[in-house]
Amino acid sequence: MLFLNHPLVRARFLEHGKVYTLRSSRRKKEGPQTLVQGSRFKHRPVGKGLVILAKELKALTPKALAGFVRNSGFRSAQAWLEAYVRFNHGKCVVPAYLYKVSKLSQRLEV
Repeated sequence: MLFLNHPLVRARFLEHGKVYTLRSSRRKKEGPQTLVQGSRFKHRPVGKGLVILAKELKALTPKALAGFVRNSGFRSAQAWLEAYVRFNHGKCVVPAYLYKVSKLSQRLEV
């Protein structure tokens, strides 16, 4: 299960079928995942996606994200970094993990 709680990230995924998402910890599982919105205890499905580690970022700068920002849902790498820090309670956690999430058919069982 992968949470897509930021509205820009979720909208990008739903409109274009793929999105890059930045995470502060490495996922234990990659591959087909159910994508959800909400909390661990109360969430609703968004869709199904293939989650693949694209890159481990040891330094988190706008330059490091420049090649991925177009498919992130954010207008700029700086805006993306600011959202990442907000989601991590004001901390810029590194290393950070960049995942590519591609839409899968709704028929696929995860």
